[in-house]
Amino acid sequence: MPRARGYPVGKINKRKPRVQQRSNIYHTRAAAVRRRQNKRATGALIGRAFNGRGNIRRRPNCVNCGQPVISSTSLSLLCSSHALPAIEDIYRIRKENQSKRLPIPDNYKSFLIKRRIGNTVNNRYNIESTLGVGTFGHVVKVWDTKDNQYKALKILKDKEDGLAAVMEIKVLSKLVEKDPYHNHFCIKMHDSFKIKGHVGIVLDMLGVSIFQFLCENKFHPFPIDQIRHIAYQLCFAVKFLHNNRLTHTDLKPENILFVNSDYLSYYEPAVNRDVHFVKKTDVRLIDFGSATFNYEYHSPIVSTRHYRAPEVILKNGWSHPCDIWSIGCILFELYTGKPLFQARENKQHLAMMERVLGEIPKLMKRRSKTTYFRNGQLDWDECSYAAQQVYEYYKPLSNYKKMRTDDHNELFDLIKQMLEYRPRTRIKIDAVLQHPFFDRLPAHQRAPELEDTLKY
Repeated sequence: MPRARGYPVGKINKRKPRVQQRSNIYHTRAAAVRRRQNKRATGALIGRAFNGRGNIRRRPNCVNCGQPVISSTSLSLLCSSHALPAIEDIYRIRKENQSKRLPIPDNYKSFLIKRRIGNTVNNRYNIESTLGVGTFGHVVKVWDTKDNQYKALKILKDKEDGLAAVMEIKVLSKLVEKDPYHNHFCIKMHDSFKIKGHVGIVLDMLGVSIFQFLCENKFHPFPIDQIRHIAYQLCFAVKFLHNNRLTHTDLKPENILFVNSDYLSYYEPAVNRDVHFVKKTDVRLIDFGSATFNYEYHSPIVSTRHYRAPEVILKNGWSHPCDIWSIGCILFELYTGKPLFQARENKQHLAMMERVLGEIPKLMKRRSKTTYFRNGQLDWDECSYAAQQVYEYYKPLSNYKKMRTDDHNELFDLIKQMLEYRPRTRIKIDAVLQHPFFDRLPAHQRAPELEDTLKY
């Protein structure tokens, strides 16, 4: 590049940034000066328009276009083209456009229904109080004026959870058709209807869930006899579903409710505090919104994280055995008071499984549609903090056993068979009910054997 005459090399290049910088400073300062001037002009206009007592001295001009304001008592300083309509005009416009109002958003309608305590729904159910609120909608306590008894009304959002609501109504209708006497420990649906863009399902009025009872009891585990009765009812309900070609896919303590959650309190020296002891362990299985028939589309991911089977994580396909895995995790939680696999992501979950149950079979690794394995081993950083937590806080399944009595040995043998990696070799629900762990169950706590076949 030729040298510029009269200037050393690079002299011009050094001057340009300085000029640009000064220009930016100038424009920034000029903008600040203009803002201060506008602020002073607005303040002066308002000061001239009003005296110290707030009364109008003279009719000011509009701050937008300079035209006189429409009213000397207006505080907006706007002309007729920029001013807001008067109060009477607002009511007139609202009355004229009453038929053209926009629809109320779903969230606002949900809020209205939830807060409508004391009103009557569907000309039959008087809302008493709110029982629970979740992402699916909410559940309210209602008084059935026809049957003269309390029931639970589950309100689902039709637009967001319409498919889940339709599926739940379909499944519950089939269960009522097959089990009219309510002997299979599944919640009973009494009625269903639509209300203001929502789906309402009337169900039995039950107590708190097992999870809520554990929370209120500070996660104190259940006695072995109560675990046996709860497990038997849960397995019997799942058998009823599996025999009818249905998979629940979302078994967890939140979806198992006590019929009556009244309890007794007594002092426990081991924990140095009072603990709750539920009087009756009769339970019901709820929430069939994710239930899937064998002939329907199977979503790749099902179940809540803590109770998700390995074949679901590895995307190897799932069926009835994924419910058995969830039951095994639930039994462990009833026994210890804490979830077995408290994972946050898939690799961590698989690492916990291998720590507790041993290595995942190679065939499942090869068939997996994921990239969680490398050279036949879990692609997991064993030096990470998460890996150190897994190896520190988790141990083989048999090491969680509190006592070496027959009851505890039989329970852990059942849990071990339920937590078998391979779905084909995992224990079936019919064999679960024949396990020696249930031999000590009293006769009055057993369910009657019924024909469990639905015809489609």
